[in-house]
Amino acid sequence: MENNKNKGLGVLGIILGIIVIAFPIFSELAGSILAGLGLIFLGIYLMALSFDNWGYNNLASLAALVVSIAFILIGITFIGNLILFEMLLDAAFYLVGFLLIISGITLLIKKEDFFNKIVGVIGIITGFLYFILAYTQFNPEFLALVLGLWLIFGGIAQFLPRK
Repeated sequence: MENNKNKGLGVLGIILGIIVIAFPIFSELAGSILAGLGLIFLGIYLMALSFDNWGYNNLASLAALVVSIAFILIGITFIGNLILFEMLLDAAFYLVGFLLIISGITLLIKKEDFFNKIVGVIGIITGFLYFILAYTQFNPEFLALVLGLWLIFGGIAQFLPRK
């Protein structure tokens, strides 16, 4: 039963990652909508992971739940809010990087399998990559690609055999 739940989370991660990659930023309005949706999708994925891991390490699950709620709330505020989006575009990339680092750390502190630890390390690396790319004013489409690839990798990791 738990294996099917992991496969469901894997499919969710892969689908959300493909959606984030498939819709690059076309304009400011599309950008605000896509940034908000990307954060919401990431929040949904992390929330599902936090519920899935409840019982293994409740503190890590609670931390992942808080981070996922933060992603979802920030994502909702970005959707269609052009003024906020323009003001916070650079800060948003730093914020996404910070939240990716936090979610990676929560995956690392869980006492679970090797694959979640790899996803955690990749989350931390992706978060630092977001900081670097935001600092250099890199193309937001590439940042969406990085986030989408992290979601896809996390989804694929759910299909790998567990201990």
